[in-house]
Amino acid sequence: MDWARIEARLAQLEIQNLPFLEKIKKYWPKRRASVLVPLFHFDGKVYVLLTKRSDKLTSHSGDVCFPGGKQDEDDASLIQTALREAEEEVGLKSEHVHVLGSMIPFFSYTKLLVFPIICRLKNLDQIRLTINRDEVEAVFACPLDFFLSNSNHRFVKSKLDDVMLHVYNWFVPSVPTSLENNFLQTVFGCGEHSRFIIYGLTAHMALLVAVFFWNKSVELGGNIFEISQFLNEQKKYLQKKILHLLEITETSKL
Repeated sequence: MDWARIEARLAQLEIQNLPFLEKIKKYWPKRRASVLVPLFHFDGKVYVLLTKRSDKLTSHSGDVCFPGGKQDEDDASLIQTALREAEEEVGLKSEHVHVLGSMIPFFSYTKLLVFPIICRLKNLDQIRLTINRDEVEAVFACPLDFFLSNSNHRFVKSKLDDVMLHVYNWFVPSVPTSLENNFLQTVFGCGEHSRFIIYGLTAHMALLVAVFFWNKSVELGGNIFEISQFLNEQKKYLQKKILHLLEITETSKL
């Protein structure tokens, strides 16, 4: 797996130089968040790690998501935010994480600017996950190319604005290969045929990462997703949302 090539392509995106991001820092310094998108190679496939949030939580309870959260004042960077949250939620230590780079941020319906921090996991045999049951119900992994398949995908209309949301159904298969360490037992041992519904922001991020990773176009639900167009549309949507919030902010000052 040519991880160095993926890292080089992410660096070329120059996410930190997007002009409208400075406006976020100025007007909403506490509205930034990041998630860790952990990738790993196992049994000839590239997998992505996901979590199902606890039903005890008041926000996004029961949702499937990547480990992550809001940036704290003590976090030196959004990368540190994602790493800290991943360790708090599932016990993933930064020494087992190699950060590859960041994708273009997404705007959540809670008005958070969320940065996906893409990483690869290393030394899988040394990883010992410890799930924080107050926040996380389950940790699981599915192949990254799962998000490129029409058979797994459908669209639903958002209740909040006029956009279509990606929805995926993941049924945990049996894993024939021996699960010889704690990490593999945890991410693949959540029960054969368990069902996880992946939708909304998490599904959109996963699809973007998958299209970027293989650098090819894919057809889903009659729509073609090609990485350059996908990224440009995401930038335009993000800029539109930020400009709208700026307008609301300026109006409220009058």
